[in-house]
This record gives sequence, C-alpha cells and structure tokens, in this order.
Amino acid sequence: MRLSPEVELAFFRIAQEALRNIERHVHAEYAIVTLEFAPWMVQISVEDDGCGFTTPASPADLVAGGRLGLTGMLERAELVGGTLQLDTAPGRGTALCIAVKI
Repeated sequence: MRLSPEVELAFFRIAQEALRNIERHVHAEYAIVTLEFAPWMVQISVEDDGCGFTTPASPADLVAGGRLGLTGMLERAELVGGTLQLDTAPGRGTALCIAVKI
C-alpha cells in the first residue's frame, strides 16, 4: 500500500526535524525511528534518551517558548489529518508519535 504524497512528505519532514532536534539539543546517545502500518492507520515514532524538556501547557506555548521545530511538526501532522503525541520530561528523553488514519 502506498501513502499519499502529502502523508509521505509530512512523515519525512517530521522525522527529519525530530532527528535534527536530537542532534542539536538533547545530547542523546541513541535515537530510534519506527514506522508502523496497520489496516486503519500509519504512524511514525521517534524516541531518544536525551535530556528531555518540560512539556508546554498548550500548542500556543510552543511558539512562545521558541520551540518552532515542534510547532512545525504539529502543523504538518494536522495538515494530513494526523495527531501528534509527545512524551517527555527533564532528564528522561523524549518520545514523539505521529499517527494518521488511512
């Protein structure tokens, strides 16, 4: 099964930005990228063991906090009808998951 070009591009750009953030900011020893397909959805996950950060209370706080990369990832996910889940905390790394129904 082939995804639409819009979903393929969104997933590529989100993974690219997530890996760039890991490289620049989090001092991780590893990063794992996982792409999963199911009959009803596709999702991409990016996980690292870096320094983590405090999750903003709302998406608007991402911009105010200077987290433009995360803002772009959220917008890309929403543009293709997807959701973005972020699990992070200071000192314990970050897990990012984007899921799109197909």
